[in-house]
Amino acid sequence: MADDVDELMTALAETASLLENAKEFFWSKWLEENHNMIRQRNFRGVERLLGGFGGMGSFNDLVIHPINGHEVQEKDISEVNERLSTLRSNLYELANKIKREVEQE
Repeated sequence: MADDVDELMTALAETASLLENAKEFFWSKWLEENHNMIRQRNFRGVERLLGGFGGMGSFNDLVIHPINGHEVQEKDISEVNERLSTLRSNLYELANKIKREVEQE
């Protein structure tokens, strides 16, 4: 499980960085808070991360676009959002995997 936690930590940092570069501070701060909790081996960070993926206004709904107040060049919108989608999927899969492993202990 340690490898999965390390991979999740890396993915959280990378996603937060992508969001900070686009000036998306709400979700980048949320990711950093979860990162800090998980780094301290606080499982609540995994649960909190997973909780951000459901319902209206969730992390899943985030689209990086100037119309949303983000700093991204028009030519880069698709690429940035594709990268965000990949990172987001990876975060969800890793967090779910860790959750299942903890529940089996």
